[in-house]
Amino acid sequence: MDDPHKETSAHAGADENVEALQRRVAELEGALAERDRALAGLRLELDGLRAMEREQQLLIAILDQCSDFIGLATPDGHVKYLNDAGQKMMGIDGDEAAQRTIVPDYFHPEDLPFVEANILSELRKGGRWAGDYRFRNMKTGALFPVRYTVFSINDSETGEPIALASVTQDLTEQKRAQAEQTRLTEELIRAQAMALELLSTPLIPISDDVVVMPLIGTVDSRRAQQVMENLMQGVVSLRCHTVILDITGVSTVDSAVADALLRAAKGVSLLGARTVLTGISPQVAQTLVGLGIDLHGIITHGTLQSGIAWATAEKSRRAR
Repeated sequence: MDDPHKETSAHAGADENVEALQRRVAELEGALAERDRALAGLRLELDGLRAMEREQQLLIAILDQCSDFIGLATPDGHVKYLNDAGQKMMGIDGDEAAQRTIVPDYFHPEDLPFVEANILSELRKGGRWAGDYRFRNMKTGALFPVRYTVFSINDSETGEPIALASVTQDLTEQKRAQAEQTRLTEELIRAQAMALELLSTPLIPISDDVVVMPLIGTVDSRRAQQVMENLMQGVVSLRCHTVILDITGVSTVDSAVADALLRAAKGVSLLGARTVLTGISPQVAQTLVGLGIDLHGIITHGTLQSGIAWATAEKSRRAR
């Protein structure tokens, strides 16, 4: 007969084995669940990293389309990023070449003391510097004007600087346009001055061979020179025979004015024309006599009208 005690022991051992297996299965299932949770977390983290990478690529694509220099460097000045416009501006070929540069490379060596004493000093104190300065193209060595803005990017928790960023505009074309505008303005001023000089010494034809130049105001050395030049040019271009200089409106007649008139008359005579001086009042005549001015060879009349009448009559006499 079978021993009932042995059967009971066998059943008990089998139950223990089953329970052990069940516990092991539960442990394995727990481990699998933990692994699945870890994998899910890794997937989420990876998805987040991929999203961040896409955002970074998108941001870089946007920055590379910007026409301004945009750069990022470590707090000690090692460049980590420079957009396409910045690379072109500085004569740098590619991202790797840009990352081998440091901020001082972008300046001329003789400018570095100013950069240290002003730009970097202000950056350390206030976290930002902006102003017009100049950069150095690393390929050609050429200096060019820029509007340079540099600022610190700080850690949101500690407040410590974690990067330097710069947005910079090339002012070469702007400066060139300003220089051209200045040149055009100066040219306009010169043209206006010449026009005023011509207006101050007008040459008015009253017949085919008689011209009148009425003078008004003060005759200084520059205006006297203009009188002579305009008279000489007028005699040649208009082929006139008689020039009437009217000084009725001249405020003061002194030795300088008289000398200018005499030189103008002599210049005209060398070109084969005659000078008629009109507008000589008794006071002016007395002044000229007192100065010992010799008006020999110059026809004089008291008024412009009488001078014109004389020139017209003289023309008629020549025609007979």
